[in-house]
Amino acid sequence: MYVKGELVDKDQDKGIKMLKHGSVLGSSTSQFYLGSIYAEGDGIAKDLAFAKRQFRLCATNGDAACQYQLWKIDVGRWRT
Repeated sequence: MYVKGELVDKDQDKGIKMLKHGSVLGSSTSQFYLGSIYAEGDGIAKDLAFAKRQFRLCATNGDAACQYQLWKIDVGRWRT
């Protein structure tokens, strides 16, 4: 919500910090959104290596959306 400013004032730094915390705790949702933010470079420096690590974390838990995003990075089809 902080990343996009939905129902709260937009604070991307706070939102990313919260997503990173969720990722460390094993939240597939946090890993997916964090990977997406870094893959797209949405308001931050694009970092496909970091995005790939996040997608891999949730992909290994069977998350199909993360598996698909990981495949897109691996074959060079990430949208720019």
